[in-house]
Amino acid sequence: MEIDQSEEDNARKSDALRNLSTKAPLPTSMAKLSGCSRIIPSQKDFYFYNNFQEFKKPVQEIDEKSKNLLKEVGASENLFGKAIPLPDDKDVELDDDVALDWLVNVNDEIFERIDVSLDEFKRSRNKEEESGVRMMKVDDDDEENGFQMDEFKIIVNNSNQPFEHVWLQRSEDGSRFMHPLEKLSVLDFVDRPDSAVEPVKPLPIEVTPFKLVEDLKGLKFESRTVWK
Repeated sequence: MEIDQSEEDNARKSDALRNLSTKAPLPTSMAKLSGCSRIIPSQKDFYFYNNFQEFKKPVQEIDEKSKNLLKEVGASENLFGKAIPLPDDKDVELDDDVALDWLVNVNDEIFERIDVSLDEFKRSRNKEEESGVRMMKVDDDDEENGFQMDEFKIIVNNSNQPFEHVWLQRSEDGSRFMHPLEKLSVLDFVDRPDSAVEPVKPLPIEVTPFKLVEDLKGLKFESRTVWK
């Protein structure tokens, strides 16, 4: 029973981590924070620009948003099983390692939950490969209400047989149905003329509008004649 409860607990925590990383605003906040941090000066430049309010005020806003985000992550009991509160500013001022230790612990917990989720996925994939049957996720509504096939006793014919209409004729031995196209031969699909067409002899040159042009001068003359 303890093993089952631990597996259910790990599954619940992995689902909470998956929801937090995909559905919650955490990815958006992390992307915004990462984009803002790239343009912030560091080391000596930071202390120099921090003397100006145009730089100091946005940095304070970023710092406040970062702290709120870390507080939400640490207060997530569904993710870690227990709350890991962010250290206060007073504790951080007394000892800089307090914030670092908190961040390391949170990272370790998150990575551990990711490993649990990956192990669970690998186990389910191995079961599918061994059994050859893909395990489909069943919703809670289906478990409570049941499936329609179980409820209405629907009989499904999964045999690999072609459809045979009752009006189709059977073969001479009566073992199979005959397709209507089987009665036709190849010649039935060849286009045939309704009647033989007799060749028509062309008219003589004397009665046809034909003009023989032998040189360029004659061609120019004929072109002027046509344009007129």
